[in-house]
Amino acid sequence: MGEAPARGEDDIVRLILDGTVVRVRLDKKATSISLLVVLGVRRDGQKVLLAVRNMGGESEAAWRALLDDLVARGLKTSEFLIVDGAAGLEKALAALWPDVPTQRCTVHKHRNLLAHAPDPLHEEISADYTDMIYAETAKEIEERRKAFIRKWRLKCRAVADSLEEAGDRLFTFTRLPPGQWRSARTSNAVERSSSAASRPRLSCRRRRPPRCCSGRCSPPGRSPCARSTAGRRWPQSRLTWSLTSPPDPLTSTRRRHPSRQFQPHSRQHPWRSGW
Repeated sequence: MGEAPARGEDDIVRLILDGTVVRVRLDKKATSISLLVVLGVRRDGQKVLLAVRNMGGESEAAWRALLDDLVARGLKTSEFLIVDGAAGLEKALAALWPDVPTQRCTVHKHRNLLAHAPDPLHEEISADYTDMIYAETAKEIEERRKAFIRKWRLKCRAVADSLEEAGDRLFTFTRLPPGQWRSARTSNAVERSSSAASRPRLSCRRRRPPRCCSGRCSPPGRSPCARSTAGRRWPQSRLTWSLTSPPDPLTSTRRRHPSRQFQPHSRQHPWRSGW
């Protein structure tokens, strides 16, 4: 299912592991399925898809089966892991690669923090969290981390507890050179890939074109196709009639009032009188 062979990928130094949900159509019915996705990052920064499987969920057994398959295909132990923070994945990695540095996705943790707070506090939490995660040095990140916990333990304890739950794994990216921090903070590369693949295509067929139309006559949102409107006479309003020139009295077949004559400069102009 679009997987690259793991053999020969000796230059893969980083793995991005994430579970994502996509909408698909099965047996003519739309449904959601959970996919386990593994991306490999080479030394030059190129990303390669190593595995995408529908394992029925994100349990420890599902992730362990997927990782064991990658190892059997020849995948070497990577130097750095980026995960979404799911409990099943954490347990599977602890059993397989316990010593590999692991980064918790900062975007997933941001969503968790907002889920533990009421809506009026979301903007303030996002501002404090962004200042902490995107600080320029590791020392500033640590200082703002302590300030964040100290502030929100008093204001909303559930937010502080959620941040402390991630521990140092939320800041593992600070071990890397600062030039790599941006790509090492999050596992959103998986979500971007899955959303692009599941995004519906715009086509005329989705708008139910006329029966005579094959679906390729005109783009969606524009006028109907030429074949479906050929020979059609559209109704003309009285406003359109009033803006046209008076008919020629010799060739016109329009019924006229017998007592009125065509006088262009008179106020009794037949088109101004509204008959």
